[in-house]
Amino acid sequence: MEKWDGSPGLPHTVWDEPFHRVLERLGRGISGEQAMAHLVAAIRETYEETGVFLAEQEGGGIQEIGLKRFGLEERRFRDLLLKQPTRLQSSRFSPWAHWITPEAMSVRFDTRFYLALHPEGQVCLPDEMETTQGLWIRPSDGVLENHEARIPLSPPALVTLQELSVFKNLEELRCRAWDKGWGPPRLPKAVKSPWGPMLIMPWDPQYCSEGLAHMLGRRPPEYLAPLEPFSRLIQRDGVWRPVVT
Repeated sequence: MEKWDGSPGLPHTVWDEPFHRVLERLGRGISGEQAMAHLVAAIRETYEETGVFLAEQEGGGIQEIGLKRFGLEERRFRDLLLKQPTRLQSSRFSPWAHWITPEAMSVRFDTRFYLALHPEGQVCLPDEMETTQGLWIRPSDGVLENHEARIPLSPPALVTLQELSVFKNLEELRCRAWDKGWGPPRLPKAVKSPWGPMLIMPWDPQYCSEGLAHMLGRRPPEYLAPLEPFSRLIQRDGVWRPVVT
């Protein structure tokens, strides 16, 4: 997040649903100021990195206005909001998961993952700096592409696509999991093993066990088939893959 995300000076009427509803859906355990800052950052970063603007504006196509008048490279998101009547589409967002980088890592992040519905008529245009490539892909296909090392995914992305792959379509997702809340923070445990770096997820049965690193070194890990439920990942040749518990 940037400093402005936490104090954008936007009126409550800028949202496309009542402001109390925004905080009720997207807060859940965090303060109203934090909920708004996370959401503003999500909308801004999505716009800056992909060209997709999750908002409505008067006077023309939303993406056309953003790209032609301001340009992705200028990063003038604040101007885009304040110089023309805009309604930010918080209703397109749903909280999904709260991830925290393992304690053993030298650089750590505290990140919230949203689901967002893509606006009709807008085109994803990666900025080729922070987002170097973009494509549409089914969650299950993304998991398979990671397994084949064609699209290496970060652990949170791999877990997220694995979770989304169980839903048959968007309607089922919205019925069963939309607005489910953040849930407890996901803080994987980083473990060194003779076979490579490993991550133990909080839902692993031995997550709290002492001497876990010693136990993991007893035998080579056995890879799981793609899309099978998992609670452990091992990194080999730059790719994270699930292994048997």
